[in-house]
Parts: sequence; structure tokens; C-alpha cells
Amino acid sequence: MDKELLMIDLLSGKKIITAVFLPIYRQRLRLSISLSLFSAGFFLGLNTLVYRYLMARVQTTSAAQKIVGLHYFALIFGGIIITLCLIQCVFVLVHLFFLKRNFQGWLTRILQKFSGFSKVVEDEEHYFVKRKQKEVRLAKKDCLVLTERINGDKLMIGVEKLDLGVTRGFIFLRTTKIDFHQLPNVQTDKHKGAGKLAIFIGLFCLLLGSFLYLFTKTETKENTSTAVAHVSEEVKITASGLLKQQGATPNKVAQKENELYVANTHELFQTTDRGQHWQFVPLKAEWLRGGSYTLTSGEIPFGYWMDYTYQVGKDFSFYLYTTGSGDYLDLYLLFSNDNGETWQKSQVGEKVRNLRYRKVQFFENGTGIAAISQTTAMSGSEQVCLFATQNHGQDWYPVGNTTINAPIQNISFIDASMGFISTREGIFYTQNGGRSYHEALVNVPEDYLLGGLDLFQSPNEVTQPNSTTLEAKFYLTKKDGHMYACLYRSYDSGQTWAFVRQLSEVTSAD
Repeated sequence: MDKELLMIDLLSGKKIITAVFLPIYRQRLRLSISLSLFSAGFFLGLNTLVYRYLMARVQTTSAAQKIVGLHYFALIFGGIIITLCLIQCVFVLVHLFFLKRNFQGWLTRILQKFSGFSKVVEDEEHYFVKRKQKEVRLAKKDCLVLTERINGDKLMIGVEKLDLGVTRGFIFLRTTKIDFHQLPNVQTDKHKGAGKLAIFIGLFCLLLGSFLYLFTKTETKENTSTAVAHVSEEVKITASGLLKQQGATPNKVAQKENELYVANTHELFQTTDRGQHWQFVPLKAEWLRGGSYTLTSGEIPFGYWMDYTYQVGKDFSFYLYTTGSGDYLDLYLLFSNDNGETWQKSQVGEKVRNLRYRKVQFFENGTGIAAISQTTAMSGSEQVCLFATQNHGQDWYPVGNTTINAPIQNISFIDASMGFISTREGIFYTQNGGRSYHEALVNVPEDYLLGGLDLFQSPNEVTQPNSTTLEAKFYLTKKDGHMYACLYRSYDSGQTWAFVRQLSEVTSAD
């Protein structure tokens, strides 16, 4: 058929064509948007929640690696689906625009792909149209006549119903020469759900594979300093609330002179001579992880610890831990002055709720600070509470608290009076032992982003090289997107911080 004559016929049927194709395009647009929103909620939202939940409870490094791998696989997979859905949305919107605003342009785009009408076969209820080597079945009740020619041929439009409620339109020519014989071998209604079944089987296989990958026993060799295994439920506790040793003392060489080791019974042992001798620490490993054991950079896997929550030494060792369960925890310090031969404990705080960040610092004169952060009902803000000791941790008393409107990244004290709280983009200082705080001013050079700060985080601390100068290492992002460690100094007790020089580029290892 001549394309010019076909264009004239189609233009005359504009009202019917528009009435058929507008709902089809709108339906596809709704489906694409719904699928992209579902994918964002499932692969980005729910996936992240499950990832955080599992990482907070993971007990082996190999399991942590599996969880991280699945997490990023889901993010990438979800990102691909969302991208494809958005591309489909753009494609449909373009067609909608031409259909509503430039109908002739829309027809021109359709006719560019037109290669002529194939022969149409029909029975009592259906038309069978061949398109791209495939037979398409259209119910007669879903077809309308656009125009009828002098010879009796009819230019028609029909709607094909696909899986998931999706439809698509066809324009075809029904000639007067009707062949009711040799009907094509089309699929029957019982096979219409094949697409849905394939999608269901695919999702089931994806979930089953993820489950098997996550929970199948791994043969990966664990780091011996963080190896863990199933813990016996029968745990012996002394009258003072400390743990009795049940497993064997380790017989292994330590990587460091002072090192903490988690046995496969979850018992803790420490050494101060690279493993020649090991001393039992009467605590469960889980007691060191009470509350939400997370940093601003993410969850801490089992076998790893927050900095300055314990110290191993011949003359003084300590461990900050919690007891209790539920919303309220009691905070204790376990310490030894004789290389772990005997242990004492002291209560730091009681009924601590929503515990997250924690840290202990001791100073030369026997004073010390225990700092904790507690999440609050206000999104993103945290309450910082300080406890002080004057006798090497034997007794503690609260000295003050404050609310910071961002998650705490680090708390660093120079002595019992001067200290600093850092978030990702702010520093708060105290000069009276935490009774009051003020926000410090950080000067950022022009070639760095104001919103790209990552202020000092553990193990980086504020130091005092001399009586008039404070130093700290901040991470700053340049306008090229790369992050660099930069040296900062303060000459007014931490009230203002001046850029000194760029040190090195920050890598993932940092």
C-alpha cells in the first residue's frame, strides 16, 4: 500500500487512534514509574535496612564479606532496573507528546517502520496478524474499523492484551479475501501466564541463590585474631558478675606486643608479650558491643572494636562494657593494674538508653574521661554524656551532657578540661570538662568544597605539640572530587582552626 494514501487514511481516523493509544501509553508510563519506585524501595531501601541489620549482628569476617557483596550486587541490580524504567518513561513520554501535540509527526514515526501489511487470518472470535515473524492474536471485540475502502477492505485498529495487564495497539488491513483455513498455531489462554511464571521463577531463583550464598558454610580462612564460633549457652558467671574461664588458654603467637584475642568460644584473652603468655579477660565479647555498635562510616563487624574502648598494657588494662538488655544498659569499666592477674570493675553510668558511640581516655595525673553518645528522637541528632574519674577509673561521676544536631564522629580530649566533639562537618569545643560547648570555626581554602569536610575521626586525634598550639588532621574534598588529609592548627585553644598544608590523598584504606 502506498504510504501517502495510508497516511491520509490514518489521519481520517485520528480520533479513534488517539482514543486507543493514549490509555496504552499512560498505562506503560504508570507501570514504569511503579516498577522504578518498587525497585528503589526494595533494592535500595529494604536492602540497606537488611544490610545494616545483618552487619550489626555478623560474627565472622567471611560472612561480613558475603553480606557486603550481596548488598552492592543488589544496589547495582536495582540501579540497572531503575535506569531501564526511567529510559522507558522517557520513551513513552516522547510518544505521548507526539500523539497529543503532533499527531502527524507521530504517524510519520510509525510509518517509517512500516513495511506493508501481511495477510490477516481470522476465525469467529479472533484476527491473527503476523508481525516480525510472530503471530499476534487480537480479539474481535477489541478491534475497531478506522476506514473502509471502495473495494471493501477495512483499515482496522486492535488491542493485544499481554501479561501483567499490559496492552499494545496494532493497525492492520482486513481484506475482502478472507481465509478461514489453516489458522496459525497460536498459544491458548492457559499459556498466557507464562510471562508471569517466568518472572516469579527468576525472582525465586535470585532469592534462593542469595540465601544459599549467604548461609552456606565458607572455607575462607579467618584471621586468627578475630576468629569466632558458636558460643555455649551455658556461661558461668561469678558473684561479681564477671565471666569464668571455660575454654583453653590460647597457644599462639600474636602479631603485636599488646593484643586482644577472641577465642572460638567468644572468650577474651590478652597478651603483652606477643603471645608468650595469655591472660583471661572475664568478659563476654558481646558485652563490649552493647547498644548500636556503629560509627558514622558504618557498622563494625564482630571481632573489631571501637578505638579507645579498651587498652592492653602490663601496668594498666581496661575494657568499657555494658550489662543488661532491652532499652536500658548499665555501663562499666573493667580494669587491671597487674597485667591481667586480677581484675576490678567500676560502674560508669546506669540505665543508659540508645547507646552508640563510646570512648575512654586517661591522663597522666590519674584523671580520665568516659564519653558516650545516645541517639535521640530528633532525626540525626545525638546526646553526648561525659563521665569523669580522679582515681584511674575506680570511681566515676557525670560531669555534663549536650545535644549535637548531627551524628558524633569522634570525641577527643587533651586533658580533663579541654576536649572536642566532631561531626562530619563541625567541631565543638569545651574548656570546662564538658559542662558547656561552643562551635569552632574551621577555615576552608577556596579550592576545597565547603560541604566536603570530614573532620577528625578516629584514630586521628587532637594533639598539643606545645603549650600554645593544637593540631588535628581533617579530611577535605577538593573541587575535583578527590579527598585529601590536611593539617590544621589552632592557636586559641580550639576556637578557630587554620589550614596549614595538604598532606596526602585519602584512600579507601584510610
